[in-house]
Amino acid sequence: MTIDETVELGTRYGRAWRTRDPDAILALHAEDAAVRVHVAGVEEATGAAARELLDFVFETLPEMRFESRRIDVREGLIVHEYSLVGTRAGADGVEAPVEVDGIDLIRCADGRVVRKDTYLDSLALGADAAVSPALRGGAVAG
Repeated sequence: MTIDETVELGTRYGRAWRTRDPDAILALHAEDAAVRVHVAGVEEATGAAARELLDFVFETLPEMRFESRRIDVREGLIVHEYSLVGTRAGADGVEAPVEVDGIDLIRCADGRVVRKDTYLDSLALGADAAVSPALRGGAVAG
């Protein structure tokens, strides 16, 4: 993909995330795209497991927004450095403020996201909110 094509895809992908629309996000993924959140216990997700992961993120972080610090674009690659800010739903049902530094590495080909690796400061996120039991172990679907 050219840089212009990568920027255009990144713009649409960012819009889908800002509007919290899992269908729009996944529509921009290649059929076999892999998503990985690099925090303890979360496995690589594809297919239905990627949808589960998105649903869990939006449920756990109901007011999530991204404050971008830097976005670098190369042919077929987007690197997004940000602070994820919002609230998180705790196991006790009480929401708590959260601010977590993160970096996304988004690999693109043929007009689609083919891999998204998210690196979060899991200590800031809180171990109790970082991993859904449904996504532990064997979460790779295809």
